[in-house]
Amino acid sequence: MQNLGKSLNVDIGFLFRKPESFEKGIAGLEKTEPELAEYLRRTRLWSEPLLKSRNDLEHEAGVLSRVTYTPAGNGVAATEPVVAGIPVTQFVGHSFDRLICFVEEFAVHCLKRQLPPGIAITELALADRLAEAPERFRVTLASGGLPPWRVAFHTSRFDET
Repeated sequence: MQNLGKSLNVDIGFLFRKPESFEKGIAGLEKTEPELAEYLRRTRLWSEPLLKSRNDLEHEAGVLSRVTYTPAGNGVAATEPVVAGIPVTQFVGHSFDRLICFVEEFAVHCLKRQLPPGIAITELALADRLAEAPERFRVTLASGGLPPWRVAFHTSRFDET
């Protein structure tokens, strides 16, 4: 996404850097694109633990603990590994959901900046999307068309946005 942004004149390299560089980048972005700055500030809350986990696994030879099984009444209870303080399946599910929302929303934000004057992007309501082609965004007239979409952080799942 960093490369996509760069090719569309939106530099988000600071999102993946240490806190001081991140804060400096956000401060600069707030002057020109405050909505995107807030979106990235909130994105950092879930992306930082994801990046740390990735770096730990790749660069520090990190290995997840194995699933353990213990007798529990008439059955067996499985205890899964923990990543960033939560069970790995929850961590992966949450991280993947946030990541696919970010990819879609950041890409649309970058692309809408390339539209000619008088053209905007709108977001279709979930109920208005066809099941066989669940298009979330559509081009519209900036004046007199559907309400323009603005990048904004949300916590709803990808399939609920």
